[in-house]
Amino acid sequence: MKKDHIAIILTEMFKRVGLVYSPEFTKQDEWYRQHTWTQEEETDFKKWLVQYIKKNKLNIRAELEAGIFLLDYGWMTREGE
Repeated sequence: MKKDHIAIILTEMFKRVGLVYSPEFTKQDEWYRQHTWTQEEETDFKKWLVQYIKKNKLNIRAELEAGIFLLDYGWMTREGE
């Protein structure tokens, strides 16, 4: 995936937890463990990400790719919200 796509995806992900994306922030160890979101927020972001991947024809396996991205870089999910 090109760097510009990653920046767009991360900008959207950060926005959904009230942050502004900064490439410097993502250079920290385990940066993706510093914030959380609800299961509903993650599901909504995944839907957005699948549509983004399909729209930009990044991969025909958009659902799988979105799941892998979230597994690797998604915020931790808060329980009970």
